[in-house]
Amino acid sequence: MHAEDITGIVTLTVLYFIQGILLGLPLGSLPVLILGAGADYQDISLLTFSSIFFSLKFLWASVLDTHFIASIGKRKTYILPCNYITGALLLYIAYQIDAWFAQGSFFVMTVLFYIILFLAATADIATDGWALTLLSHDNVGYQSTCQSAGQFIGWFISQFILIQLSSVEWCNSYIFSTPRDVPLVTVAGYMKFFGYFTLIVTVLVQFFKKETNPEHREEATILEIFKLLKAFTKVPYLRLLCIVLLTWKIGFSPVDAGGSLELIRKGFPKEWWATIGIILAPVQVLIAVVTGHFVVRKIEWSIFILMYIIRLIGVAVVSLTVFSFDGPEEASGIYFWVFLYALIYNVSSNMEMVCLGAFFARICDPSIGGTFITAMNSMTNVGKVVFQPISLSLIGLFGFKSMAILGFIFQAVYLIFGRGRIVNMQYLEKKYWKPYPDSPDRVNIPLLDLRSKQSGESKTSP
Repeated sequence: MHAEDITGIVTLTVLYFIQGILLGLPLGSLPVLILGAGADYQDISLLTFSSIFFSLKFLWASVLDTHFIASIGKRKTYILPCNYITGALLLYIAYQIDAWFAQGSFFVMTVLFYIILFLAATADIATDGWALTLLSHDNVGYQSTCQSAGQFIGWFISQFILIQLSSVEWCNSYIFSTPRDVPLVTVAGYMKFFGYFTLIVTVLVQFFKKETNPEHREEATILEIFKLLKAFTKVPYLRLLCIVLLTWKIGFSPVDAGGSLELIRKGFPKEWWATIGIILAPVQVLIAVVTGHFVVRKIEWSIFILMYIIRLIGVAVVSLTVFSFDGPEEASGIYFWVFLYALIYNVSSNMEMVCLGAFFARICDPSIGGTFITAMNSMTNVGKVVFQPISLSLIGLFGFKSMAILGFIFQAVYLIFGRGRIVNMQYLEKKYWKPYPDSPDRVNIPLLDLRSKQSGESKTSP
């Protein structure tokens, strides 16, 4: 591998790492930390909703492809200012966050994280595009590895490591030889470090990493995205797929978003929760490899439904655990059940996403492949990003127990009435997924005929 490719891989990984650090704060550690500083579920729901920009970034992606300053570089036009502003905002938060925690007021911090994650999503678009020219043709495939590794490591540090290293109790138990009143890492110190880190990386990219502007090529515009989404509504199976993607997580949302927070609010040590996340991290790395062995058999939705059932059992387990948990003195007695749920959640949710990705790739029309998969992924993410903050707000109004029970009932009914149609989607040939009337071999049969058609076609499906 050439030296330019090696430096390109390092550059991409570090840029994605910064995005992971930023995502892990409002989606991981900060909700847990501000809960202990007087925040309610409405405060947390507003903070977590800031990740919506990563689900909607396709709305302005085409702008980045068509408007840029050539002398700076097509991608650096956006990466540089986004990261400079992000670094400055992190430094501002670092100098104010102790006061916000003392006052129990987090509105300003929440607004700033909306700005930061909008900038991070924009930088992510530009970084994805830069990989196509930053790496040679033979090594451009490393982009996905850089993204996965960089974002995961950054998210992991902000999600779990920060919770532990900012805990006086955990540091006194496992790091300090003599007890101290201050943890190894404060939240303000963490923000300050990564504020300066982001600024330094951006300076190095600006002055030491040159960009070659690519030749013009057609990109998917926002109008094309909406045209495709409109076409989805006219094809029975695409319409069904869109409905499933937007709704299948609704009932899981109360427990996914509020289960751990409710346990911590009742006295379950947040450090223990972070430790479980650290222990299970390697599991996420193995999921893609294990699941890939099965999805190549084109039974993505069968695996998906199996994981759905296992996840529903996990929801029941953790819900009963939360209902019965009365205080810190009982924490050791429920540790196994909390760990079991975390294991079920990690395995099932990751395998579900791998199955969805494999199915999208299998059914998409190659002529609109990038646009199709972008639209599918956006709907999948929106279904999660929208309903989890809503669930947190409803938990704040009606209580965790009520929302968890309603969520379980919804998911059980969803499974009973939707399982057949959902699983049958995996047997349909690609011709049934063509979104446009003029697509070659487009076949449009009514959804009600699905079972009768499937029985004959599943035998001949490749």
